[in-house]
Amino acid sequence: MPRMHIQERGALHNEVSSLLFRYQFFTRIFSCVGLFLLFTTLFSPFWLTVIQSKTPINVGLWNICKDHTCQKLVAKTKSLHLIRSLMSLSTISGLIAVACVLITKPSLKNSNWPLFTNLFTGILALITMVLYGLSLKFKTLFGHPVPDTTEPIYISWCFVMGCFASFLFLLNGLLFILIAIEEDSTTHFYIRERKNLDETT
Repeated sequence: MPRMHIQERGALHNEVSSLLFRYQFFTRIFSCVGLFLLFTTLFSPFWLTVIQSKTPINVGLWNICKDHTCQKLVAKTKSLHLIRSLMSLSTISGLIAVACVLITKPSLKNSNWPLFTNLFTGILALITMVLYGLSLKFKTLFGHPVPDTTEPIYISWCFVMGCFASFLFLLNGLLFILIAIEEDSTTHFYIRERKNLDETT
């Protein structure tokens, strides 16, 4: 019986270790992909697309581009300043989150820093995307007149990438919560088993 009990505990330990390894593997992948998406979203001019005379005009946070020629987008509204600041802050936070996930130092791995930084990045990026969407107006683009066109203004792929990056960091936060719960339950299980073993001996 004791030998069978030890084998069951060994099988459980291997199963939990395998599950935690998969969780940690996905957190690394999601963090790196999310950071890449945030950097791309921050600097790319493809947040909005306006079609004028069959020519696309791409508008980002910093530039307006037409026919492969870009000019600086002057911030004439407080909302654009705020969106730029929040997007920059979320990208910096994403960089810190990736560092917390990839660094294998035990004191950092066993802390809540990876959880907090990933959740903070995801929430901040999501707030930025929502604020950007609420700031759009039909007649102006952050204080600049909309080019004369009969075509609708399209939300471009960078906005979608920003939303997806937010989702990845929030998902990472959920994974770190699951990792903490699994490790905590495993610790309590072994403490209880150790106590039972001491009582039987």
